[in-house]
Amino acid sequence: MPGAITAIATIAASVATTTAAANAIFWGVTIAAYTGISVGISYVSSILTRPQEPRPEDVQQSTRQNTAARVRHYGRVKTSGPWLFAATKQGGFHKIIAISHGEIDGIEQYWIDDNQVTLDDSEFVQSDPYFTSYGGSRCSIITRLGASTDEPFTPPFDAFTEDHRGEGIAMLYSVQLPVGEEDYAEIFPNGINTLFRVVLRGAKIKNPTTGATAWDDNGASVIRDYLISAEGMRLPESALTTSLAQLGWEKAFERCAEAVSLKAGGTEERYRLWGSYSLQERPADVIGRMLACTDGRIVPTADGGVTLKIGTWTEPDVTLDEDSIIDVIELTRGLDIEQRPNTIRATFLDPDADYATGDADPWEDEDDIVARGIEVDDVTYPMAPSHGQCRRLMKKRWYRRNPEWAGRFAANMRGLALIGEDLVRIRLEAFGIDHVFEIQDLEFNFGEGGILLGVVLDVISLPEESEAWSPATEEGDKPETTDIDEDTTVPEPTGFVVTIKRISANLPYALIGFDAPPAESVSVEAQYKRTAVSQWIPISVSSGATEAESPNLSDETEYEFQVRHITARNRPSDWTDSITITSTTDEAAPDPVSSVAATPGVGEVALQWTTPGNDNFSRTVIRRNTTNDEGGSEEVTASPVYGPVSTVMDLVEEELDAGTYYYWIYAANAAGVESTAVATGAVVVV
Repeated sequence: MPGAITAIATIAASVATTTAAANAIFWGVTIAAYTGISVGISYVSSILTRPQEPRPEDVQQSTRQNTAARVRHYGRVKTSGPWLFAATKQGGFHKIIAISHGEIDGIEQYWIDDNQVTLDDSEFVQSDPYFTSYGGSRCSIITRLGASTDEPFTPPFDAFTEDHRGEGIAMLYSVQLPVGEEDYAEIFPNGINTLFRVVLRGAKIKNPTTGATAWDDNGASVIRDYLISAEGMRLPESALTTSLAQLGWEKAFERCAEAVSLKAGGTEERYRLWGSYSLQERPADVIGRMLACTDGRIVPTADGGVTLKIGTWTEPDVTLDEDSIIDVIELTRGLDIEQRPNTIRATFLDPDADYATGDADPWEDEDDIVARGIEVDDVTYPMAPSHGQCRRLMKKRWYRRNPEWAGRFAANMRGLALIGEDLVRIRLEAFGIDHVFEIQDLEFNFGEGGILLGVVLDVISLPEESEAWSPATEEGDKPETTDIDEDTTVPEPTGFVVTIKRISANLPYALIGFDAPPAESVSVEAQYKRTAVSQWIPISVSSGATEAESPNLSDETEYEFQVRHITARNRPSDWTDSITITSTTDEAAPDPVSSVAATPGVGEVALQWTTPGNDNFSRTVIRRNTTNDEGGSEEVTASPVYGPVSTVMDLVEEELDAGTYYYWIYAANAAGVESTAVATGAVVVV
């Protein structure tokens, strides 16, 4: 294959600037020679095959499998990886994860599940919920960058020796230290599948300009490294270091490093590459997405090398006119309207969205959208790490999908001067054309007997405006990404009430009530104790129940009651605040409530009352009916309402249908003995 590339380059080098000289050189080219040339062209074309593009977030999962795909990273990446080792010992869970194939430059952030954490000098996690004031750190993270000088891990396993160095693999060793059952569910809700991730600086690569090897995200540096890497395309580096190839790489590096102004102020490099690739991927797919994110293409050079060209608009060196174009095979004023999009939608690697793919601000022709409706061209730039870079690529794509002219021309031998060129100026007075065109494809044109006649080229017009860039008007607005602090705590039960009931005059017990749990996987636990002691006693709660009964209580004794939720994986909520109640033989009802008021609203009623001053007052009971019938009334959802004596209380009952309601408000003692009711009269809800 290198011989085919050399053949192409030699031919390109031999092309003279005049048709006569070109004819003299190429007139005797045979079909056999053309076969070798076409093989080289096919090789280069295969590199440009449309890639099968994985998402950046695909590398952020930690998996257990016997043979995992090796993954290598460029630029900045958020990643996890496959398990290399896992075991329990002394109550802790030990796990080693391969986070990169090959050496990486460094680690900038550590993440456990969705929590960014910090480490102390001993590599113990210092962030909540993995650090407690009473128990210290419950987790440690140790990393290795994959260098040959890395020290091996020394976990407490006899099988580990100096030979278990893992050279050439960047690794993360985590230890989930032993904690109590309830704390474990809170700290490590995913158990042994707790996800450990890092934000890392990927492979160290060679700078094509200075020759130094260091971390770099310049698009040209990354592409060059992939071409010669043993884990990439494996081209000999000598093919990239011929005089012309080296010059091309330096120009490409400078082009990618150009400072582009940003709308928000400051600058960024024109083309950077961040992302990962699996060693199981087709190299054409990997290089394809790299080139797409840099507007680049791989080309042979005249001295037998291979270099990179980054899209740049300049006045072409070659002009074709009526003297050099021997046939206008096809010429259209732009593309067919059905082939032209009026909306370019793109995704890119968004560091603000957890290093996953994010949507860019669409590039739109609003007038055409009104006329034709939305015609979308969807594209992805999975290694472009900024919205600005994505939008610049979208603009280039817009001009290529909406050219003023598109054509296919046959040129004489002068067309051979276009080998390796991106742009050509075409002048055809008969059609009123004097434009710069981008070369989409170039083929050799052979006549009878395999005689080379020239070239056939497919072109689209590409104006200078395609290169201009105005951040204020063209960068657009990146859709906002909001970091949502997800509340992973288990909610406490609601609707918690306690009432003293009696089996007989001398056998009191507590009936506790609560709302149904929010999910079938959540159940309710209850407990009680005498206020004077510290030992809590569990109360049995049946599955699916919304109330439970305590064991028998003693009269004239004060008790506390609490409930909480617990998940199927034993993650508990906090206990509710205690309800304190005294089991008493008091048969005397407290005085009625006073100053009762009911204010209707839209779908609600606001109730207010003042509790009596009796020492045996315990709570307020509220009942409601849609007719003025106290005997048929039912207790409202939020009743009873606990509160102190001689206090103004209020309650808003919401989500009521329009209509007339009647309320009766009672004061009750701890034994549930109620006062006479105070009625509100008719309350009309709208």
